Amino acid sequence: MNKFFEVWSGKWVIPQTAYDRNTVDYFIDNQNKIDPNPVFFCLEEEDIGENCEREELIKKCEKLPLNFTFIYGASKDYTHELDFYHKESNGYCYPGKHIFWDLAWLYKSAINFQDNYPVISVEDRKYIHNPKYHFLSMNCNPRYYRCRMVDLLYKNNLDKDNLITWHLPENPQAQNYKWEYFDNTYQNNFDNKFERTPEGWPYVEKFPIRNSYNIPDEYYNSAFQVVSETSLNTAFYTEKTFIPLFLGKPFIIFASPYSNLKLRKYGFKLYDQIFNYNFDKILSWEDRVEAYVDEIKRVTQKYSPEDIYNILRDAAQYNRKVAIDILKNKKFIPKELIKIWAEHKEDILFDTDTGVWLNKVL
Repeated sequence: MNKFFEVWSGKWVIPQTAYDRNTVDYFIDNQNKIDPNPVFFCLEEEDIGENCEREELIKKCEKLPLNFTFIYGASKDYTHELDFYHKESNGYCYPGKHIFWDLAWLYKSAINFQDNYPVISVEDRKYIHNPKYHFLSMNCNPRYYRCRMVDLLYKNNLDKDNLITWHLPENPQAQNYKWEYFDNTYQNNFDNKFERTPEGWPYVEKFPIRNSYNIPDEYYNSAFQVVSETSLNTAFYTEKTFIPLFLGKPFIIFASPYSNLKLRKYGFKLYDQIFNYNFDKILSWEDRVEAYVDEIKRVTQKYSPEDIYNILRDAAQYNRKVAIDILKNKKFIPKELIKIWAEHKEDILFDTDTGVWLNKVL
């Protein structure tokens, strides 16, 4: 009987999310072929709280004779109005157990970043002694809030002498956003690194842009990283946050409330010698993104790229060491996941794509 499942697996006809009609229908149609205690890996799941059909699907799932265990690659600190992560089987979740691996993507990013995991022996930033730009902001999926952030960066003339990439202008989300300051037909402001596909879109780097682990030279030649993370509803840290950590590069995150401040609970330092994190406490994302861009503007007006490097160098190197220590000592891995792996390793390796990289971690 099938016991292990995962989102975004090649084993589905199309990529799935946990709260998806196709997923629920699969469990209903195949319930007699499924282990009564199935495990669903949702480590790639950034946000399962906004599916308009979710409540209807949950009611259907509650009738299933299945006791799920869900393993998420995000934090339990959820800020969506339904706050459903904190509920068990009251109409907002599948019945069963919910396990949260906050730093799953730290491990996954380290494995994808280079082959000799868990050793992150990257060369120290070769141009960092003389950064030319204040920041680099790399943007692929044009989520609505990301469109707003880029529009505000241009409103404040922060594209001048800085680096902003924009790769999917024909994406419906980018097309539907009402741009005020940014030309959505504009590719980026260091075009020599990029080209269009023969089909016209998406914009891709000369090495594939979908591979976030191929780092352009400009990444090393800017003082800090402007990180637009994947979710506004929960602390879901991905390679966007962890690659700067690996490289000893300061960064400032726009995501869910407290996304920067929460990093302290894992042992990381804030870059508060320069950045004021008051924006991180604002609950409204519209107000938070305004304050976020205002803070970037304040910093770029007050400090030179060289100043930022010199002031934040020690904190950035400290955070790099903390990240490596977490990897080497396998910290912040849920005990329930370790137990499941110990009991079912071979089955997980056989049934899921996730098992391949979990095998390197666990």
